[in-house]
Amino acid sequence: MSYPAGAGTSISDVGFIDGSLAYNPGVQGAIGSINASYDRLTRANFAFNVPFNFRLVIEQGGVDYVTAINQGGSDTGGAFHNLSASGLTANSFTQFDFVTGIGGSAHPDFTTGAMLFGVMALTQTGPGQTFDAIFDNINITVNETPLPAAFPLFASGLGALGLLGWRRKRKASLVPA
Repeated sequence: MSYPAGAGTSISDVGFIDGSLAYNPGVQGAIGSINASYDRLTRANFAFNVPFNFRLVIEQGGVDYVTAINQGGSDTGGAFHNLSASGLTANSFTQFDFVTGIGGSAHPDFTTGAMLFGVMALTQTGPGQTFDAIFDNINITVNETPLPAAFPLFASGLGALGLLGWRRKRKASLVPA
């Protein structure tokens, strides 16, 4: 992502890599949490300090949601840095309008609706200034909501009762009247 010369306003942009970072919890299973990481290189033609914020973006139903987790320190550019977060839930993301720069209070739905994952960089440039954000090694792991521990035991119990009922019925039909 390259940011052209600006007029002293904050610029944010989202990179949705190639559409392959997608997941549909309604089809593939509800999401319990998300673990993600990527490497980021920033560079500019001016002196800057960009905080080490992990910014993963989910686009769902035409609405963008972003997480901004401060990892401390500031990036002065010129080197790749690994940014990561784990255990992200729906509440880790908040609605964000990239046109107006205004956030909301809504969160994505981790149980239904297709979602597309992207990454975001945020900076402020002035006249004649340019800023580049380069992302590499993007890794997103979706952790599905686990079945309750008692569910397999319950299913086994139902199967055993069904087998006993079948044997009893079969035995009764074999006894001469």
